[in-house]
Amino acid sequence: MSNIKIVFKRDSILANDKLLKELIKTMKLENCVKEIVDNNFFSIENENFKLTKFTAIIIRYENDKILECDFILTSREYEADSRNIFISQGFISFMQMFVDKKMDNKNFVLFVFKQYKNISLSCSLHIEMIRNIFKSLSFNKEVLNVYAQDDIFNCELKNIENLSYYRNELSKKNSSNKSNLLELLDANEISLLLNFGAANNGEAWLIIIYCSIYFKGQINIYSIKEFKMDKNFLNFIKKINKKIFFKGWINSKKVPTEELNAIFKEVHYKTDITFENKKTPTLPEIQEAIRRYSLIYHNNLISKYGSKECILCDCNNPSLIVGAHIKRFSDIKNQENISLEQKYKEIVDGDNGFWFCSNHDKLFEHGYIIFHENRFHITEKCSEEEFKYIVKITTKKLKINKELINENFINYTLEHKKRFGF
Repeated sequence: MSNIKIVFKRDSILANDKLLKELIKTMKLENCVKEIVDNNFFSIENENFKLTKFTAIIIRYENDKILECDFILTSREYEADSRNIFISQGFISFMQMFVDKKMDNKNFVLFVFKQYKNISLSCSLHIEMIRNIFKSLSFNKEVLNVYAQDDIFNCELKNIENLSYYRNELSKKNSSNKSNLLELLDANEISLLLNFGAANNGEAWLIIIYCSIYFKGQINIYSIKEFKMDKNFLNFIKKINKKIFFKGWINSKKVPTEELNAIFKEVHYKTDITFENKKTPTLPEIQEAIRRYSLIYHNNLISKYGSKECILCDCNNPSLIVGAHIKRFSDIKNQENISLEQKYKEIVDGDNGFWFCSNHDKLFEHGYIIFHENRFHITEKCSEEEFKYIVKITTKKLKINKELINENFINYTLEHKKRFGF
């Protein structure tokens, strides 16, 4: 019979005897010996493994020969500790054990303490992503075990479209935190706008690795905040998907003047952040600048309305949904009495838009539909037959949630009505 030793840091969550006993009992680690260390790294067969507050190592050995190692990532102790149970934040160090080390006899464990009766959608999503990542990278060999109550999971992750939907729904629930955005441009290209800040860093890398595995087209990665790229992770990811491109940092609060000028087609802008101010922007440079602002705009719309779903008919096919400006881009661009910075602020403002299907986008753009007094109205531009078609066939609802209406939003709708003489 093999001997078992569990290694964790002195400040680990497993230093709590109650939680350690729960883990040992659940994983059936009879006669387990604990070893508490003070260092961040623990050496096994001349390889150093990083330990954190939420990671541990189980070593099975016989006659001083190591038979197998389990690398563990645990949740927090209680739901009250955080809206997140730490699965995503601890993912980086957990994944590093998989990426860097050459040991063949290693397994991985996600352990959620039983105090969690109903974990959040984000945590359920993170666990499902990790499951799929390990399954793929291990060539379907079951190297990852998840210990948690079966009834706590509330999402099923089947594809990139699922991931995009769940991620966008989470952005709406926490609009104060600039979260991570996935935007499917078409079947061959996706853009990721990621927040590598402390709370979102683990999820950002989770999304990158998941998309690298399950999306075979081009992946464009933009960062909301400046960050340092981990070279080992970068090399690891590029081995999985060679069509991944890191496009740099988008500073949504202070956009470089050259980029503003490129958006409004006034001076030359280069995406490698070198400038030649006397030249006219080339089409690819303008397209890249507009793509960057579009990501910020769509992220703000998601924070306001949630996933891409037409506000009038509930169509939720991402290919048919557009972020429609209330005050048009062209009107903002041609306005002479405001600065470039103010123009940019208006074109990315979540209050200045709706999610519309292609049909309702055109109806709104051409004044067949306006917003007035807390609801949408069909205007007199429509014939009687057109009115019946719009109201009875294509439109399910005309009222919107009052919480979405504010003074800034109303001012944009006034601009829209003014265009059509209302």
